[in-house]
Amino acid sequence: MTYIWYEESLTTKYCGKNTLCFWIDVASVNPVGEKTIYFFDCTLYKYSRSEYSDKPDLRILLSFKSPFTIDELKYTSRGEYRKLDSTTPCDKGDVEKCITTAINEISREVERAWEVVQKTPKTPSWLRFIFPARDQRVEAKGAYYGVLAKKDLIVEIAGLMGYRENYLEAIVKQVSVLMSLNLGRNELYALIGDKPVKLEAHRKIIDFESLIPAVSHSK
Repeated sequence: MTYIWYEESLTTKYCGKNTLCFWIDVASVNPVGEKTIYFFDCTLYKYSRSEYSDKPDLRILLSFKSPFTIDELKYTSRGEYRKLDSTTPCDKGDVEKCITTAINEISREVERAWEVVQKTPKTPSWLRFIFPARDQRVEAKGAYYGVLAKKDLIVEIAGLMGYRENYLEAIVKQVSVLMSLNLGRNELYALIGDKPVKLEAHRKIIDFESLIPAVSHSK
């Protein structure tokens, strides 16, 4: 297993009192012809809140960009910290399949949302002045544009990772990244080199009540 290097000085702040540090498995995704690295989640999705657990784009939303390029990344040994193992193959085929499934599903959601718009009658403008009720067609359009924006976001993220026409043009390998969990604020950081990366999406998605015991019982 390859462990991404972190600066020891970070552990004083991020692995000290009221924090929990542990390794997780991710897929390192390096788009062909580029220096950038993205870390694709293979572990934390298991500890998501119930409203997110069945979302096909969950692992994409839990992925993040490395602050270092492929040439700048260094590696280290595991050391003293516990480790949550991947529950997926965490290889190129796995990442590619996950992205394809997510885009296909969100595309179907867009189609279904548009069908609802077409089937919803428009409330005449004069009637809305008499009865200030909700315009169901406007609401349906709002839902449609919300799903469409979500699809655009997923497609954009996938494109940055090198996903083109159902194929992932990237070099992928499984690695481990050291995570820091602030127990008081439920904030997660990825400790990479000398740069702690605050993972904003994780705070909303992760169920910390299930994550913390899992880490405590891991080896």
